[in-house]
Amino acid sequence: MGHIENIFLVRHARSLRNEGLGTEYADCDVPLANVGPTQSIRAGQILKSVLPIPERIESKVRFSINGKMVDVKPKGKVVLWSSTYRRALQTREGIGRELQNNHRTELKDSTLLREQSFGIFDGMSKQMRFARYPFEARQYAMDVADGGKFFARPSGGESYHDVYRRMHRFMDIFERYAHPHWGRCDNHVIVSHGIAIRAFLMMALHKSPEWMVNEPDPNNASIRHLTRDASGRFKDMGYIFGGFPYDGR
Repeated sequence: MGHIENIFLVRHARSLRNEGLGTEYADCDVPLANVGPTQSIRAGQILKSVLPIPERIESKVRFSINGKMVDVKPKGKVVLWSSTYRRALQTREGIGRELQNNHRTELKDSTLLREQSFGIFDGMSKQMRFARYPFEARQYAMDVADGGKFFARPSGGESYHDVYRRMHRFMDIFERYAHPHWGRCDNHVIVSHGIAIRAFLMMALHKSPEWMVNEPDPNNASIRHLTRDASGRFKDMGYIFGGFPYDGR
């Protein structure tokens, strides 16, 4: 892997779906709840307090790559990654507003950071699944019992294992932004979703499938900090902000 100093994993702020509302929306279109923008701004304030101020470099640095001169941006910018889901993009918007005056930010979106797809069960409670799709709900329950929740896939959706594989694909893209020829960035903020963040942590920290299944979802707008140790491995520094717990989620 390339040189990456800090990764901050942020779960989106509270959404309508977290409050048991917004079932009329497709999962990708669920917006933040009324308190969501305020929670996003708070996460941005925390990040602003811990992210280093970028170096002030007036002149551009240029490299010749395959005979073409390429401008390289100065070290110190912050890349703000986001899932393409509406609630994540809205959360990043609040974070970005807090960072824009003191930090040079670059926005990057990836569909690979989206939440687990629950297929035909999208937006449904367990009780609703059995009421509306009794056969599929029983089959999924059997798959969980037989093979474990990590590998069980809801009809038309994704298993935890599918999300984990997505994170490996995302890392291939992510690593390009650590290459010195392309303006190496040492600070990344990734705004994503509960299960997706757990899958990223499983991949980065070499955790077991059992760990991912048992690890609780992070609170809304929480921030978990990863660094790289001397051996090049990711190191979990824990939460720098615990976020906003919600009993109704």
